[in-house]
Amino acid sequence: MSSPGFPPPPPPIGTQPDQSPIKQRAYLVLQMGLALIILGSILPWAKASAGFAQFEKNGMEGDGQITVILAGIALVWTFFKRSKGQTKFVLGPIAGLLCLIIAIIDIADVSSVDTGTAFVTVQVGIGLWVCLIGGIATCISVMIGRSKGAPSSS
Repeated sequence: MSSPGFPPPPPPIGTQPDQSPIKQRAYLVLQMGLALIILGSILPWAKASAGFAQFEKNGMEGDGQITVILAGIALVWTFFKRSKGQTKFVLGPIAGLLCLIIAIIDIADVSSVDTGTAFVTVQVGIGLWVCLIGGIATCISVMIGRSKGAPSSS
């Protein structure tokens, strides 16, 4: 109800007519995936064991710096875009896909390390697996957002 000469007030944030429950689910999956990438980026990416000695390499000592920046910017951007009622999300899935590719390459690199001895083992750290899951979640968010029943992103 508006007074003559005044436009009606805008709907509350998050209730714009083009934000269907499916689109909201897609946003949630995207944001959770990006948050997982950030978490995985600071966790150990590789673990080496030699007898009783263990060494870990954290993600922030290498490619984790790239993934945390990509996912961090994308996560802030998706919160900003969503608060403005915009439903197109491109930056988040692209950042997630890039982080997924980085995680796959680094998992392959760590897995292929040959120590030359049975006394030293090298394993993929939990951080890379968390980044992998986060990257997969961001890709799934695109499929959810484009699924039947979701509004078109024209």
